[in-house]
Amino acid sequence: MKKKFLNVGIALTSIFLVACGSNQTKEINNNIIENHYIVDGKELTEEEYKKYLNEKETTVNQEQKQEESTVKDTEKTIQEDTKEDTGNILDIYEGNTFTLSDGTNELEITLNSIDFEQEVHSLSDNPFSSYFTDEEGETYIVMKLNIKNIGGNTISEKVFDGYNSDIKEYGKILLTFENKYNYQMQQLDTENPALSPFWNIEPLKSKVIYFFQSVPDEIIEKSYVITFSLVNDDIICRYIKE
Repeated sequence: MKKKFLNVGIALTSIFLVACGSNQTKEINNNIIENHYIVDGKELTEEEYKKYLNEKETTVNQEQKQEESTVKDTEKTIQEDTKEDTGNILDIYEGNTFTLSDGTNELEITLNSIDFEQEVHSLSDNPFSSYFTDEEGETYIVMKLNIKNIGGNTISEKVFDGYNSDIKEYGKILLTFENKYNYQMQQLDTENPALSPFWNIEPLKSKVIYFFQSVPDEIIEKSYVITFSLVNDDIICRYIKE
């Protein structure tokens, strides 16, 4: 009987020792696992893993700063572009009177009207005045401007259309349909019997000048924009027809 109890005691003691040994082994294995890290399939030590985390955090911070800087630069550019566009555009309307000056010349301009016409005639009383005849399939668009010279020097058509040495190109009176079809408008002296493209206005005198162009009938119902400026000025006059 005693032998039986002894055997039971030995068995229990063995089970206890095995359990303790198992826990110790498990704890050791856990320590090994916890002190080793796998990154991109590569096993790292704890020190190597901490270094990896620091480098990653530094890279993320740099990318965030770069992104924030890019966003700020973009916003600044948009603001400058918007400011520039808004500051350089002068929207004009029929019946509108406005003043343009480039530091040398100064003009007071009234936009009398803009019409589509089949023929363009001179305002001269000369019975032999010439005119632009009706062309099949085409229509003339005519912007009629009353221009008063309020500067100190005589002005001519070159005030709009001459050579600009600053931008190294000729000024343009531009007619654009639907942001696609572009035409350069011509100038006409309405008081000249021959509707000459050359004109001049002495100080404190006025004259009606036509900006005109012939366009195909198929586009006259489309929206259009007319823009022009003084050759030596950055202000762009813009008429919009929706």
